[in-house]
Amino acid sequence: MARALRGLTGRFVQHSADAETALARATTMLASFVRREANVLSIIDGFQVAFWAAIVGLLLASLMRAAPAGPLTPARAKS
Repeated sequence: MARALRGLTGRFVQHSADAETALARATTMLASFVRREANVLSIIDGFQVAFWAAIVGLLLASLMRAAPAGPLTPARAKS
């Protein structure tokens, strides 16, 4: 992390009036990179949770039995 901050500071120092401004810009840029990567990882985690929830739902649906006869169940075909 410190190496990345030094590298970014070195790039900004060429276009800045002083070292403090370059360090502030480099810190802001590094924070932006970290925020972007954290957002991507959280989206990936959300997709993984949705995938496993769908798998659990399919497994539970496969264990269901037929509904008992009642007013809301369709009439059974006579063979």
